Amino acid sequence: MSLSKPAKVIYNYITARPRLLNIIKPISAKYVELAGYRKVGLLYEDLLREESATVQTALKRLPPRLAYDRAFRLRRALQVRTRWRYLEIMTRTIGACALTTAT
Repeated sequence: MSLSKPAKVIYNYITARPRLLNIIKPISAKYVELAGYRKVGLLYEDLLREESATVQTALKRLPPRLAYDRAFRLRRALQVRTRWRYLEIMTRTIGACALTTAT
């Protein structure tokens, strides 16, 4: 996913300053934890709106295994949320680690 121009400027500003990066990293980790999408087994990319032309193009380009994994995560998340429970720690998605095993 490409960043907008203001986002790139902010990203470059933060990454060029190690002290600021050390402050921002724990805040971003806490935000991801509070967002809760990993507790139901989703990745950030699973939350993007499928109606977008860019996302449609990206979904068409996905290899079959990654497309299957994405559909599985979406179905599992729906099932988990209907039971009003979260997944166990070992079955949650941890960043892009879930994508690296799908080769």
